Amino acid sequence: MRRTVVVRYGEIALKGPATRSRMEKLLAQAIRARLEYCRIPFDSIDVLKARVLVYTRENVSAAEALSKVFGVVSASPALEISNDIDEISKLCIEIAKDAASRGVKTFAIRARRDKRYPMTSKDVERIVGQRVKDATGLSVNLDSPDLEIGIEIWIDRAFIYTSTIHGPGGLPYGAEGAVVSLFSGGMDSALASWLALKRGCIVKLLYMDPGKFWSPKARDRVTKVAKAIREWVPEPLELLVVNYENIMDRILHSVEPRLRCVVCKSCMLAIAARIAKEVGAKAVVTGESLGQVASQTLHNISVINRASLSIPVLRPLIFLDKEEIASYLRSIGLFSYAAKSVGKCKLVPRAPETRARDSDVARYLDVVSWASESAEVHEVVID
Repeated sequence: MRRTVVVRYGEIALKGPATRSRMEKLLAQAIRARLEYCRIPFDSIDVLKARVLVYTRENVSAAEALSKVFGVVSASPALEISNDIDEISKLCIEIAKDAASRGVKTFAIRARRDKRYPMTSKDVERIVGQRVKDATGLSVNLDSPDLEIGIEIWIDRAFIYTSTIHGPGGLPYGAEGAVVSLFSGGMDSALASWLALKRGCIVKLLYMDPGKFWSPKARDRVTKVAKAIREWVPEPLELLVVNYENIMDRILHSVEPRLRCVVCKSCMLAIAARIAKEVGAKAVVTGESLGQVASQTLHNISVINRASLSIPVLRPLIFLDKEEIASYLRSIGLFSYAAKSVGKCKLVPRAPETRARDSDVARYLDVVSWASESAEVHEVVID
């Protein structure tokens, strides 16, 4: 009998043989990195039968840690034993007796098996369930049992478990290459960056430091949210910081007030596009939500794109509202960091333009070009 974690993945299994093999290797690498980051010792990591088996004596802690690995659908701390029905029944009885001593009254058996196994899943559930009931006196409850014992039977072994911890799913880190994500540390940019990671991207966070145009708390939030996101990444996170204060200062003194937000966003995207090319990223990610603020109306997004971009822009939140974004952040544990109030941007005018025209922004293309060319970047490693 060995302690292990049965790790399940989803859409990776639907890929063609070459892509699947590559993604399985990336997933195994991410699992290894996560366990090492959490200082959880393990003996081996094996990819078998659309599962990853992690052999470790600390299988409960390992399963909890792996719930933050992209590509993992779920993980169960399990015991690996023979697939003999008598051995399976014996272990399930021991587990049920221990649970009964702690006040558990009802149970259910959930079985899955290799189709080559001589019994069906229903046969296994019926036989083992009856033996557990006879040995413990517990009642069967298939709808909402106090104790649920999972049995996964392979042709050469079986796994018994009583809990399953859900992971984020998606694709393993690095499966889709690099992107640059405009990152303020707020809710929108935090979730957009996380979703890019979930789809297998290597995300390089890009923070436009506004200096005097925002509260000093903004910098603190950026660092805290970046550290929280680092928990989901199998390697140190790259935070790129641009001194954006001088660019905002020029916008303040040279751009018509109603167009400041549109020009400012154009500058940001132009800088991001330049940096993406420099670091080998294939796209820019933003946290824009349609109509949420002046620069995110459909008119203004269209104008900004034409004025400043030479690279694809990915907007994973484009059709989500603020409540949906907040709910998602709560579910992944980022809300308390990203929702922290840090004041408002001091460059925003009283009446920002919501329906800008190409000709409006064309008047300030020299500002956009200057911003893109002059922006200096320094790197901060979040580990």
